[in-house]
Amino acid sequence: MTKTKIDTNIQKQKKGLTVIGNPIVNKFISSSPPTHLRSSHYSLQAALGIAGILLIFISFKMPILFFIGVLLLYMRRKWRLKTDGHAINYRNAITALKKKKYTECIQNLNKLPYTSNSMSYLDLVKASCFLELEDLESAYKMYKNYFERTPTPLWSDPLYWSARENAVVLSLEHENLELAKRILNEPTEHLTENKKTIRWKNKYAKYVDES
Repeated sequence: MTKTKIDTNIQKQKKGLTVIGNPIVNKFISSSPPTHLRSSHYSLQAALGIAGILLIFISFKMPILFFIGVLLLYMRRKWRLKTDGHAINYRNAITALKKKKYTECIQNLNKLPYTSNSMSYLDLVKASCFLELEDLESAYKMYKNYFERTPTPLWSDPLYWSARENAVVLSLEHENLELAKRILNEPTEHLTENKKTIRWKNKYAKYVDES
């Protein structure tokens, strides 16, 4: 069998790998901690924080309100640290990603207990961070982990097209033809499939067929 392999020395940008700014990353940055990561006190803590901010805002009328507001915010922070560690790690990961602190983002995501399908996309967020760090080996492992254990119906959403392409590129580099074929053969939502998506699928399908 003749093996076709993409040149591993090419820069990740030249391989067509989509990194920060892809739809998965945008979804994560604009999200809030899922309900199951929050404690039962989360709403009350949020109300406490809002009250503290309002008191600080109107403190020009009564200076003592400023100190009460600061105290409420301090109490909320200490309370949340004790009860909502996972939600804090989630928010810290978003903050780190916005600041392009990719290693810190990964570290915070690694602290989260996500086993459900609704949270599994965080593997793709970590993969994007690894791509930015030019750690293609770790990025491949994240894509492999996601696409091997996630139900295929989820892949048809345009949200996952960039991740699918990245996974195919890295799978071919690692000569994992089975995974590349599985991703390429899974249909997308054809009504919204654009020309770019069709082109990359056809392009990499040739690599698989020639292998």
